[in-house]
Amino acid sequence: MIYNARSLRALLLATCMTAAATPAFADDAAPAASTEAKSGDEIVVTAQKRDERLIDVPIPVSVVTGDTLTRENDAQLRDYFTKLPGLSVYSAGNGRSTFVVRGITTGAGNNPTVAMVLDDVPLGSSTGAGLGDQVSAEIDPSDVSQVEVLRGPQGTLYGASSLGGLIKYVSIMPDPTKFSGTVSANGEAIDHGGLGWATRGAVNVPITPTLAVRASGYYRSDAGWVDDATSGAKDVNNGHAYGGKITALWKPTSDFSLLATALLQNRKTNNVSDMDVDVYGTPVYGNYEHSRVAGTGLGDKKVRLYSLRAAYDMGFATLTSITSYSRISFVGPQDVSQTFGRYLSYFMDDTSGTGVTIANNAYSKKWTQEVRLSSNGSGPIDWQLGGFFTHEDNSTYQTIYAADYNTGAAIDILGNGLYNPLYTAADPDTYREFAGYADLTYHFTDKLSLQVGGRYAINRQSSLESLGGILEGYADDTVDTSAAKSKDHAFTFLVSPSYHINDNLMVYARVASGYRPGGPNLVPVTSANRTFGPDRTTNYDLGLKGQIVDHLLSVDLSVFDIEWSKIQLSQTDDSGFSFTGNGGKARSRGVEASTTLTPWQGMSATGTFTYTDATLREDVDVATLYGLKGDRLPYSAKYAGSIDLEQHFVLPGNVNAYVGGTMAYVGNRYSDFTRSASAVRFEMPAFTTYSLRAGIENDGWTYSLYVRNLTDKLGFVSGSARDTITRTGTYAAGVIQPRTIGLSIGKDF
Repeated sequence: MIYNARSLRALLLATCMTAAATPAFADDAAPAASTEAKSGDEIVVTAQKRDERLIDVPIPVSVVTGDTLTRENDAQLRDYFTKLPGLSVYSAGNGRSTFVVRGITTGAGNNPTVAMVLDDVPLGSSTGAGLGDQVSAEIDPSDVSQVEVLRGPQGTLYGASSLGGLIKYVSIMPDPTKFSGTVSANGEAIDHGGLGWATRGAVNVPITPTLAVRASGYYRSDAGWVDDATSGAKDVNNGHAYGGKITALWKPTSDFSLLATALLQNRKTNNVSDMDVDVYGTPVYGNYEHSRVAGTGLGDKKVRLYSLRAAYDMGFATLTSITSYSRISFVGPQDVSQTFGRYLSYFMDDTSGTGVTIANNAYSKKWTQEVRLSSNGSGPIDWQLGGFFTHEDNSTYQTIYAADYNTGAAIDILGNGLYNPLYTAADPDTYREFAGYADLTYHFTDKLSLQVGGRYAINRQSSLESLGGILEGYADDTVDTSAAKSKDHAFTFLVSPSYHINDNLMVYARVASGYRPGGPNLVPVTSANRTFGPDRTTNYDLGLKGQIVDHLLSVDLSVFDIEWSKIQLSQTDDSGFSFTGNGGKARSRGVEASTTLTPWQGMSATGTFTYTDATLREDVDVATLYGLKGDRLPYSAKYAGSIDLEQHFVLPGNVNAYVGGTMAYVGNRYSDFTRSASAVRFEMPAFTTYSLRAGIENDGWTYSLYVRNLTDKLGFVSGSARDTITRTGTYAAGVIQPRTIGLSIGKDF
């Protein structure tokens, strides 16, 4: 769209109406943290399941605050991943996203390589059967203190699926000492698209001196900017999201506390944020255009999470118990015409106007229980001992059927009056894990420390699969049933010496390992591929973090090498059905650096740089994939970086103001491996985006104006072949959000 007086008036009106219609709440003071290490001694993180200064933690950690995300409506990780060094995102924009840390991935469709937690409660499934690497519980920033990204495997404290790293959401806690609240409203206009808006609010209510409740909620109307070339529909990737969270903290004595949390999130997107391109990135129809069978591409995701955390201070140590139950459901029909449309001519004389749809329905239920004992002493030893158990029930239902391209209606391809799917499958899957871990840090002096840790885990999985449909040889509702089981175990470890040059500057080394479970495959494959095995990483880090010049220059530098063995590979058989197998070795090594300069009062200049060389160390020796030693791993940019400037100053009338801008660069990346040497691998070109922001704060009110993607850059965040058998032809390229102008109004009290 072109901005004009009418559209901007509509944007302003939507923002003001939202602010006026929302009840007034206020805000707790969140722990001081920032994407920029403006003063490293103020940043407190929970990366090691303790509250520690960021500069005291011998782990590469990136942090961004909830306030930073809220003021620019950065609601999903794909909106702000460029602010977090080492993190990349593969996203279709309809609720399916795959997160990658330090390049550790072979593509979507496997078990996750990055774990996600909310206040130490695991989020999402640990397996691909529960779509754990694609459907995650991304938390809206309405009640988030900060987001921490731990780079490198975190297998000792966090277990399976933290093969490459960990994303941790830290909540704002209830406060029994004061009533407070916050409310904010946001409106934005998107080039080539429409208008969107969001409102968020939270309230903290002390019930008694020992009991407080915090409640938060949000509603977002997400604008679209992708058009459908066949139907002519505009902005088809629009959607909405809403949710809330209630947290109650009871602390009857100084030694005991009980924290109960209930979270609800619903998000529906009406289509993918993809444009159709050829293998060289040239648009098939036009920029921000694609063509899909009607009714496909949507994503409907529902998240429910309930947790209970009890902590008892025993003097020498604190005993903590964390119990959680979560449910995630995802409905996401896809257009698979280019994969399975080749079979229609076997059953239909006239296939014109006919496409093929796959109905995807996935459900995951997860129980977790963690008990740990953590030392409280100020002596030479800090330690943690813990046990962990999880039980998941995952169900996946898929049906592939012929559909009218323009209406999406199912077609009776045999003319017998029956519903005849090409393929149908139902797969209930169970995952159980038992683990015990220990972590110990010995302080030889007030400067020199050594941390060691270990974790032993056992997991068991079972799958009972029902298969039917014409492609299975059945023209009625007959099904075949097959079962598979798998079991594996792993020991992960860490060794990390560190030395404090002074109170605010530390050097460290870290050797740590990670593990990802294997499991059963979910589709009709040969007996040799009915299950696949676990893979493992070993990470070597050298780091320097802290303040070089007190309150003037800070630095966070790490050099790393990750060795990855028995890599899991998502493959497709000759009929178009995907499965997972194991390959050889891969490696990711590189440099990550972040520096912040505060040359004068109110000024902060932050620069980040990452170099990641993530490649195969051996040829991919499987029939359905082609990759050679030295080939880049998918979705990993060799170079990425950013520069952020922000100046705070005081206007007349004691009004605080700020103005700032960010330049972010993401290097070129490659999509999944091809199926043959003759196929061209899809490349996502490098892109640079610019953003500007300004705001004022006075008497609890905050007014912000921002522009994201100032130059309206067209950038790809994903690219997948629409024909998964040949992996050639048209590609679906996920695109970043075009230029966006937004306004935000907030009130704290």
